[in-house]
Amino acid sequence: MLRILLLLSFISLLPEPVPREDLSAAEWMKSMFSACAKVRTMEYVLNKGERIGGKILYQRSYTKVAYGPFRAYSRPLEGEQGPELLYNGAGTAHKTLVDTHGFPWFNLSLDPKGSLMRKDQHHTFLDAGYIKLVPVLLYYQDELLPDHLDVRILGREEVFGEDCIHLDWYIPDYKWVNYQIKSGETLAGIEQTFRVPGYLILERNTNLTDWDKLPAGEIIQIPTAYGKRIELWISSEGKLLRQFKVYDDQGLYEHFTYEKLAVNLPFTELDFDRGNPDYGF
Repeated sequence: MLRILLLLSFISLLPEPVPREDLSAAEWMKSMFSACAKVRTMEYVLNKGERIGGKILYQRSYTKVAYGPFRAYSRPLEGEQGPELLYNGAGTAHKTLVDTHGFPWFNLSLDPKGSLMRKDQHHTFLDAGYIKLVPVLLYYQDELLPDHLDVRILGREEVFGEDCIHLDWYIPDYKWVNYQIKSGETLAGIEQTFRVPGYLILERNTNLTDWDKLPAGEIIQIPTAYGKRIELWISSEGKLLRQFKVYDDQGLYEHFTYEKLAVNLPFTELDFDRGNPDYGF
């Protein structure tokens, strides 16, 4: 995570592009990278759709995120199912406080990267906000353009009432390839090294049962990119990522929308304290 935060800090030093109405797709991406890198706190309603077992499962949750150090809070909206989560960095010994609002009827302290919290989830709680996808997109733009990545503007659309530019990323060389697992390698490590979705690898390779315990020397299949196609909606005013959809060779893989997004709010320690009277811990 430290490398990702350093990368985002580096991006924040890039000069801010001059706002224009006739920006190219590449200029819109550069503007988005610059704007997202300046985000220090986020508050939003996350509309999440993830393909689990062949079906897209949807969930809506209220989320707060702060960077430097990373802290996060999330709870399902009324009528939604799911746990209430709090991560307060070193203050919780790098564990996530979990209230399931049901069995086992008491709060749990879990490893945010552990199998229990990753079960039927594309991402960890430590990936909240922009910390995962934006660096992946920056990497692809730097490494694949112009020969292996087609980026184009599809038009303007409203996302929850905000005018957005709709961009389409298409990676024509997307495919699955064989990969030999190295000694001591983890699925999270493969995911980070190649900027590909670990959950998708776990789902495709039925011989894998855990994120950490991988059989060294065994041949598995991994995708050559995060997706075959990625749609992005960038706010025309703030240049922030408001929505994205990722497709693989099976169709829609995941769909995230940041509703009621507010950035750089002055959060206090209470916002990430289990004793907050608005929280259910």
